[in-house]
Order: sequence, then C-alpha cells, then structure tokens
Amino acid sequence: SGLNEHNTAFVANMGFSERAMAATGIKNAGMDIVPCGQIVTPFPHYGIHFWSATYEERAERACYTGGGIFCRDYSEQCTEGGRKFQTNGEGIPTCDDGSFKNLPKGMSFILDGMPFPTPNGASTNVGLHGLDFADTTGDPRNPLILVLNYDSNWAGMMILSWAGFAKGEADSNYFEKLMPEYGCPDPGNNFPTKTTTVYDPETNYTTTSIS
Repeated sequence: SGLNEHNTAFVANMGFSERAMAATGIKNAGMDIVPCGQIVTPFPHYGIHFWSATYEERAERACYTGGGIFCRDYSEQCTEGGRKFQTNGEGIPTCDDGSFKNLPKGMSFILDGMPFPTPNGASTNVGLHGLDFADTTGDPRNPLILVLNYDSNWAGMMILSWAGFAKGEADSNYFEKLMPEYGCPDPGNNFPTKTTTVYDPETNYTTTSIS
C-alpha cells in the first residue's frame, strides 16, 4: 500500500571478515526487498545497507513504534535503547558551523516534529536516518541515499532504489551521489564519499557500491 499499513520486507544479511571490518569500518551488509513500498518510498524498491554494527548488535536497537516501522517521538520512548535513537536531536554531536558531526554536508537528520510523512526518521533495529532533503523532491526513480546515527555514532549507510532501476527502466543506467565533505569528521575515519548504482543491460546485473 505504501502507507505503512501492511509493511512487508524480505531481508538478507552478510557479515564481514575481520580484515574487511578493519579496512572499511563496515561489519555487516544487507539487502531489503520491499515489494509494497513504505511511506517514504511508496513503490516497490530494494535497499542496500552497509552497517557499522553486527546483526546481533543491531538486534539490540529497539524503540517503541506503536505498531509501525518508525519510532515514535522521543517523549514516548521509555527505554534507554529507545532514547539512543535521539529522535529529538539532543546529544547528537554538531560542528561549530551547526552541521551534524560525521554527516555529509547538506544532509540533516529527520527529527521529531519535522514536516515529514513519518513521526521521525528512526527505525527500530536500524537507527536515525539522515538525508539531503533536496533528494526527496527529485525523480523518485533515482536511488535515495541515507546515512544513519545511533547513540551519537555513525551507524551506516543505506541506498534505496526503485525496483525498475534493476530492470533498466530508469532514464539512465548510471547513478552516483558524491559526498566529498563530512561535518567535522572523526580523525582517521573511512566514511564513504561516493555511492554508485549501475545497471548493465548485457548481463542484467545491477551493482551498488560505496567508496
């Protein structure tokens, strides 16, 4: 329905080796297939996820949702884990210029009370989503990039793609999002500065990457 009444998702996860974790900071990758869509992307889509936490660590991230897939307001969270989603914005580190620390410049977190179709941008077992709001007004067939926060830390990145992209139905078979600058990033970080999604009509393969 795309209206969060009957959200359906099929999920696959893959753990990274110790060597890969050390090189990338990514502990777990996954793919969600959402045939009926949801509020933000109300059409069939799939998501590629890169996490800084293991599947077991993410399973501990729970918030009160009231039966939906998004966390309710901070004031309704009665557990420490639920409050660590920081949906009211309090405690999330910021820079001298007011931008959020470890978030690509131009992006902002979706917080309680914002004019958005969800209570906020936090999902249980995931984290608090940040995005470039300008990306939500463009062509919805283009992939949507989100960066995650949990407990004041960079928690991962998500690339949501319209299902038709993987069938070559988009205007272009190549999409990229550049994120060359982060707000006062942690020293020695390995945050991705580019994402690409490419459909190859010869093989019918679609590749999503971060670098």
